[in-house]
Parts: sequence; C-alpha cells; structure tokens
Amino acid sequence: MLRFGWPMKQEPLAWYPWYWHRWQRSRRVLRLTLAARGLYRELLDECWRVGRIPDDPNAIAALTFADEQDVLRAWPTVRPFFAVRPDGDLYHPDMADLRQHQLQRHAAQVLNGRKGGRPAKPK
Repeated sequence: MLRFGWPMKQEPLAWYPWYWHRWQRSRRVLRLTLAARGLYRELLDECWRVGRIPDDPNAIAALTFADEQDVLRAWPTVRPFFAVRPDGDLYHPDMADLRQHQLQRHAAQVLNGRKGGRPAKPK
C-alpha cells in the first residue's frame, strides 16, 4: 500500500508518545542551545528506533546527517542526558523504559490478533 509516496510498513515501534509538557518544563532541556536541543531530539528518536546510540560524536554526526563541528559543539551538553550500557553504547533511561513497555504492549496485541482480535467482553 502506498501513502504519501512511500510504502507503509507496520513496525512495532513506528511511533512513541511525546510528552511535550515534560520537554517544555525541563530546566535541563531549556538551558540547551537550539542546536543542542535539536541534536538531543534526534538522539531520542534513535534511542526509540534501536534502543541505543554510539558514544562517539563523529559517529553521531554520521548517524544524524549533521555537521561534525555542530555535533562537537553540542555534544558536551547533550551527552549527560544519556547513560552508558555495559557494551559501551549509550541509552536514555526514560526512553528505554517506555520502549520496553511499548514492545511488551505490541507483543500482547499481536498475540490477541492471532487469537481473533480483542477478547469478547463478559456478558
């Protein structure tokens, strides 16, 4: 099926809840430059998509299609938002929890679909 010019494929994590009020009320976020906030958002999206980001500003520049110098300027203020995984990559703890919850929810919905959809309500 084509919509908007590209094939639509159902992916388990094709979207995530965006709590804009948390973003706008976060003093840590509001202290970032506009470029750093943009990089942070890009990295949150990547954490949602694959669960991790590299701990390397040059790799992040390539990943986000950003100018390396822009990333190098923003990285010192964006890096503290992420924690280190045992493998050395970075993750965002809140995003990881939300991602895990949504993966479990998706798996439950797939299982219900295989059983014929939503279970009937008791009469």
